[in-house]
Amino acid sequence: MTTLRSGDAMAVVVPEEGAVAASLLVHGVSVLAVTDRTAAPAEPHDAPTDEDAWVRAWRGGWQLCLPYAGSAPDAGPFHGRASQTPWTVESHGESSVVLGWEGDGLRVRREWRLAGGRLTALTTAENVGGRPVPFAPAEHLVLGDELLARRPDASSGAEPGACVAELTTDPRTLVAVLDDAAAPAGAPIAWPGDPAARWDAVDEGAARLAVLTPPGGVEASVVVRGARAVAEVRWDAAALPHAVLWQEVGATPTPPWDGRIRALGVEPTMVAHGGGPVVGGLPELAPGAVARWSCSLTIDGEVSA
Repeated sequence: MTTLRSGDAMAVVVPEEGAVAASLLVHGVSVLAVTDRTAAPAEPHDAPTDEDAWVRAWRGGWQLCLPYAGSAPDAGPFHGRASQTPWTVESHGESSVVLGWEGDGLRVRREWRLAGGRLTALTTAENVGGRPVPFAPAEHLVLGDELLARRPDASSGAEPGACVAELTTDPRTLVAVLDDAAAPAGAPIAWPGDPAARWDAVDEGAARLAVLTPPGGVEASVVVRGARAVAEVRWDAAALPHAVLWQEVGATPTPPWDGRIRALGVEPTMVAHGGGPVVGGLPELAPGAVARWSCSLTIDGEVSA
């Protein structure tokens, strides 16, 4: 594992498992989601072939789904081969690390930078092969327990339906609910969605998915206000024009969550879906083409109003 430090902030990156940012601690608050694998040794492994296997190998945190998110039409690895297979450390300083990955016709370089309470991922992907590559990456950024105000024991936990975090984004943003297959269940409507099921609150016992489409522009952001911290996810909307919202707050009693996972995914993505195959196939990156984007997570500090 690779540790980054800046002031009182610390991030841990695991190159062997998709170069995941497995944890981020700022002002004493651990803000990323954790699973039962969090304390397990980091071991290189093959790319999981389906969603169930991917979830069981996931230690939480924030990683890159690449070359695509979700399932591919050719039944390739779920969330892309790069999301859980080993990356190579190219350079490492006190507050930054540069990693590389090559496969599926792509050469990828990803830099993690920690500056105070802000963790930033800067990514460049180049098609180095002779044919187009299916290409629909996503930043699988999942906030967790301490941001969502988990109580020390079940008896002192919030009642079902109690709000544990509030979300803010550009009011011109559109939101579309996703169904059980992670496909849009209806036409997008204005943020925060249906008044009977608003998306600007995360409730105790929530289990739901939606996709956001910000207005056109250079950057987009979502601010999350929890009991112990305020977080802002900011990303390059020109490259990743959507973001999946995933709320799973102790609501699913069946495996692999078993009622224990508390997660809020704010996941910038290229396509407007949450994991299912894209109608008409995935976008492609042409031979010799290069894609670049950035995504950051800021805890407290300078966040949007």
